[in-house]
Amino acid sequence: MPWSHLIFIPAVFLIGVLVGVLVTTHRAGRPTALVAALGVFVITLFATHLAPVPGGVRALRASVSQQQLFDQHPTFSPDAVYRRISDFGATGREAYQQFTYTTDLIFPLALFLFLFMLARFVDTRVAPMDSPQRILKLAPRLWLTSDLVENGIIYFLLATYPTRHAIPAALLAFVTVSKFVLLLVSFALPLALYMVSLRKSTPTVAVA
Repeated sequence: MPWSHLIFIPAVFLIGVLVGVLVTTHRAGRPTALVAALGVFVITLFATHLAPVPGGVRALRASVSQQQLFDQHPTFSPDAVYRRISDFGATGREAYQQFTYTTDLIFPLALFLFLFMLARFVDTRVAPMDSPQRILKLAPRLWLTSDLVENGIIYFLLATYPTRHAIPAALLAFVTVSKFVLLLVSFALPLALYMVSLRKSTPTVAVA
């Protein structure tokens, strides 16, 4: 299993659980926009990662001889990064470049739309919590930024190969790890704040 799935799969599962809680709790005002954004994300996830369509993850993996992509298995050594780029082959490198500004742009935007709608929905329903609530709105933006930076580094390394650039190659894995940490914060924080707000809004029964 790729390293990234250790975070991504639980993230998708808990996102679905959170939306289910939100929908069932607020029966009088269902989060239509949030559910629609989740639908867009699920469709995009299927089309880009699971379905065998041209330009998707499965097609790219075939182009690079079934090697893991950089965000599936971070590589911290510049020498190892360039060994992987070399092993992709010319066809794989070209396909990977196109992937960074097509599929690997569409999917993060769909996920960002959902995370943004989730943050906005929770933000309107929790009591003011100052710093945590500000992070609630900021985390998805930082996550998307890190994902785009990662795409830019990968594209640059592939487009300029065989010229070596040690600094961006060394930074790539750290950007990838940061991306997944921010993704974790982007869905875990709304869940935590929402659960806290539910506990605060639950009336306590006095015991005589």
